[in-house]
Amino acid sequence: AQELESIATAITRQQLSLHKQLTTVKNELRSVLHDLAASKEELREAQSRLNEIDAFLDDVAVELEELQQSEDANEQHLAAKENEQEQLMMEREDEVALLVQLQNVHDLHLSVATHLRQMLVHLMRELTKMRNQEQLLAMLALRSGVFKLMRRKLL
Repeated sequence: AQELESIATAITRQQLSLHKQLTTVKNELRSVLHDLAASKEELREAQSRLNEIDAFLDDVAVELEELQQSEDANEQHLAAKENEQEQLMMEREDEVALLVQLQNVHDLHLSVATHLRQMLVHLMRELTKMRNQEQLLAMLALRSGVFKLMRRKLL
C-alpha cells in the first residue's frame, strides 16, 4: 500500500511537471508563430520594394539609353540620369541585403516553430504514458484491496 502511494505521488508530480512544460511550450509556440507571420509579411514587403526598385531601374535604363542615343543630349541631364541609376543600384543592393537578413530570420523562426511542435508532440506522448501508468496503478490498487469498493445497500 505504501509503495503504491509513493508511485502515485511520483506519477502526480510527473504529470504536473508535464502540464507546466506543455503550457510553456504552447505559449512559446504561439509567440513564435506570431513572429513567423510577421517575418513572412516583412519578407513580402521587402520583395515588393525590390520589385519597385527594379522597375525604376528599368525605366531609368531606358531613359538613359534614349539620352545617350539622342544627338541633342544635355550632359547635365545625362549625368543626372547616371547618378539616379547609381543611387537606385545602391538602394537595390541594400534591399537585397535586407531581404537576405529577413529570410534568415524567417528561416530561424520556422526552425524554432518546427522544434517546438516536435517538443509539444513529445510532451503529449509522455503525458499519455503517465495517464496510462495512472490507470494501471489504479487497477493495481483496486486488485490489491487498497481501495475497498462498497456496495450500495439496497432498501
